[in-house]
Amino acid sequence: MMLPSVTQLFALLLPCLPLAVAAALYVRPLQARACRLSAWIPLSGLALLFLYGEVVEFPWLLLGARVGVDDLAAPLLILASLAWTLAGLHARSRIPDKDQPRFFLFWLLTWTGNLCVFITLDAASFYAAYAMMSVSAYGLIIFYRRPDDYRAGRIYLAMALLGEAFILAGLFLLGSSMGNIAFDQQPDAIAQLQQPLLVAGLFAAGFAVKMGMVPLHMWLPLAHPQAPVPASAVLSGVILKAGLMGCIRFLPFEVDGFALLGASLLAIGLVSAFFGVVIGLTQTRMKTVLAYSSISQMGLISAGIGAALMDPAIAPALLAAVTLFALHHGLAKTALFLSVDMATERPVLARRLVWLPAIALAGAPLSSGALAKVNLKSHWPDFLTGLEPLLLISSVATTLLLTRFLVLLWQSGNEAASDRDGVPAAIPWLLLLLAGLTVPWVATHGFAGLAPLSTTAPFRPDYLLETLLPVVAGLMLATAAWRLNGERWRPNIPPGDLINIRLSWSRAPGLLPGFGSLKDGLSPLLETWERMMGHSEQALSRMATSLLVLMSGLGLLLLAVTL
Repeated sequence: MMLPSVTQLFALLLPCLPLAVAAALYVRPLQARACRLSAWIPLSGLALLFLYGEVVEFPWLLLGARVGVDDLAAPLLILASLAWTLAGLHARSRIPDKDQPRFFLFWLLTWTGNLCVFITLDAASFYAAYAMMSVSAYGLIIFYRRPDDYRAGRIYLAMALLGEAFILAGLFLLGSSMGNIAFDQQPDAIAQLQQPLLVAGLFAAGFAVKMGMVPLHMWLPLAHPQAPVPASAVLSGVILKAGLMGCIRFLPFEVDGFALLGASLLAIGLVSAFFGVVIGLTQTRMKTVLAYSSISQMGLISAGIGAALMDPAIAPALLAAVTLFALHHGLAKTALFLSVDMATERPVLARRLVWLPAIALAGAPLSSGALAKVNLKSHWPDFLTGLEPLLLISSVATTLLLTRFLVLLWQSGNEAASDRDGVPAAIPWLLLLLAGLTVPWVATHGFAGLAPLSTTAPFRPDYLLETLLPVVAGLMLATAAWRLNGERWRPNIPPGDLINIRLSWSRAPGLLPGFGSLKDGLSPLLETWERMMGHSEQALSRMATSLLVLMSGLGLLLLAVTL
């Protein structure tokens, strides 16, 4: 038997390191050290960049595994390592000592799955990592164990398993003909199937759940507010990008014949981009506003994926621009979520600096958001130039939504909480701000093999004006709306919207004559919808239990067959 090489040992043992630390959390003499180490463990993900451009094979592992880091995975691996580490350090100063072993257990399990999603290069290994990440994140969502936490966790788990059922169906259809194929063979393999569009559609639907695409988004605004702030930060900043990684790995961008699927993803993405803003503007909790902002921004990413499917010739360049957009969004959104805690711990500092990730997300001139959006527009297909005004309007809408978040942050309590031993909470947040300002610009040069992404284009006068005007327009609209109405005419749409659609307009009858009668007339329809959603929620919960048992059984069967 041939001994594994040093590279194989490195690629195998490094992803297992968080599992070893997770086990140490429940060994009492090691518990305190394991808690301290848990926050730093994700930083080890950066070491896997040494696998850049290489493929490490493990033919003896289950169905055969392949590990490596390519051009599109490298930026997301950097994002994951930085965001998880800094959010973990923040958690060390926020989660009570007695609860840290339980928190970091699920933290490390979820991180292991998330890490492996970005480094696996075969279908079976990717799915195993993806499922581990999805199921483990449930423990972070229900961490506080309140009734609303359990409901949010139940809906999250049901939707996650529904998405994985779509992915598993696609894998069965693909694997029955091709086996456990490597991702570099994936596009041609799907194209050779009898029903290639069906298989690609199953993969797209499955990963759309994780990305929070409308109407599969309902778990996201429920889960984010219930989880601890550090968990919400990585859920929105990094774990949503696992859906993007799944699309990159499984969808056939390099072959023709999938324009219909691409057009569908483009349309759903644009709907999600504006839907997230409209519903987000009605919310009263900062984390819920940020959750709907994630739905909106992931909608733009989905639109980019759809456009890439429609034209294989521009797919590599467009996917590079989309990945850069995801890197920028992940760093900015993680920083914004940690700002929720900073508003109470360091209110003056938070109010002085929180605008940095906010304007970046809005795409203000010379920010990382401008860099990402300018490059996305530069590689936008010519046959879709008619949709470019929608991209500009989406920047206006994002500015409106982030202004709503900043207003809520400014109005939040300012009771300073003292830091416990270890790293003060302000330092990880400040490092995230610094990473958001610098890392996307540096990472742009890493896409040279795929596309000529530019760091100079955002400085051109035409792009400076193009990125400035939407932000100015959004700020003017927000100011005008506040002066005209303030909070007087704001519909109260609960988080989860479609699954819990109680519309109440507190002062609308006084502002809109006849609206009271309209609301009374719609009440029976809304009550019917609520009952239907209630039954659907129960059905989702039962289905989730069945799917979890089925997947566990399939996993044990697979293990028994392959060992």
